[in-house]
Amino acid sequence: MTAGKRDFGRVGVIGAGHLGATLALEILKHGLPPERLLISTGGSPGSAERLRVTGLGANITTNEQIAASCPFVFATLRPSGWDFLTKLEFTENVTIISTIAGVSASRLGALTGRRCVHAMPSGPDTISSGNGLCAIFPSEPTVSGLLRAIGMQVVPLTSEEEMQEFTAAVCLPAVAVAAQSMGIDLEAQWGDAQRLFPSLASTIHWARTAAPELSREIDRQAYIGRMATKGGITEIIIESFRAGQSMSQSLVKGVARCREIAQSSR
Repeated sequence: MTAGKRDFGRVGVIGAGHLGATLALEILKHGLPPERLLISTGGSPGSAERLRVTGLGANITTNEQIAASCPFVFATLRPSGWDFLTKLEFTENVTIISTIAGVSASRLGALTGRRCVHAMPSGPDTISSGNGLCAIFPSEPTVSGLLRAIGMQVVPLTSEEEMQEFTAAVCLPAVAVAAQSMGIDLEAQWGDAQRLFPSLASTIHWARTAAPELSREIDRQAYIGRMATKGGITEIIIESFRAGQSMSQSLVKGVARCREIAQSSR
């Protein structure tokens, strides 16, 4: 897989749950030879089985092997389970692309001693449908090139504070799907959210267009389940919305949760 004249070599994905597995499949779909993709799971039998079902079983290896051999490593981990990265011996020229909510690139870079970029992609379904969006900070041309090579729109940010707001906003397609289950018309609420967060207006517009119309409740719950993790930002926002808060109020809670995680990880 290349972008322009850049050959990305081996690519690793540490923590291949729903998001990590989707990124891995897109990397293969866009031309990386299978033998140059390495993935690991958090040890859950369910995660390993899902990878095998999707054809990624042969790519499963250890975190140590990924760290030692991949120049680009996606760390798609929960905020509560990333400390082990600091004990891995990453190759010197590695770029760690972290999707860990609330953990800054500078923090992870200081602890690993390696170059890190904080990336926040949209949900798995938007990525696999070719409508993926991903914010990055700091801006890094090779990371942007890798993300664009797998079909994602890249949003360069200027600070980790912007990342915290973006992290919450990119969860809004799940809110739109939850609203379908609840019979709530969000027409006016999209505009309210854009007025409350003017810097996120384009991201909120993207969320509105990216949210699918799903007629079956089982499909709605599956869509939300692929985006939400226990204690994560999407879960916080969805719980707030289901409790009767507006989209804007729920978005505020999501941003606050991002900031709490960022504060606790310092």
